[in-house]
Amino acid sequence: MIRQRLFSKIDYKKVEKIVRKFVEYAEFENILPTGMQPTEYGDRFLDSYPFLPEVINVLYHRWGNFPNFQRTRGVLRLLSLVIHSLKNTSLTYISLADFDLSN
Repeated sequence: MIRQRLFSKIDYKKVEKIVRKFVEYAEFENILPTGMQPTEYGDRFLDSYPFLPEVINVLYHRWGNFPNFQRTRGVLRLLSLVIHSLKNTSLTYISLADFDLSN
């Protein structure tokens, strides 16, 4: 749903290549979440791309608990601001570290 609301077109072949390379790197560096298999992480990343799965996880579980936060509308607005601030960069995916907190 996030991709459909925030992006007009997506090259899924390119996305699969980026995700596969990241998962290979993460497995080599041993930075996959504890207990998660590379294929499972890859599937989660494909579902959340261009955001790392951790981004969606944090927004859903941590921000979703604020009583006045409108989960869907608020997350889409925040992610839209993040995408806009990064549109002229060469990033292939977006992590929590890429959020410009001054926005």
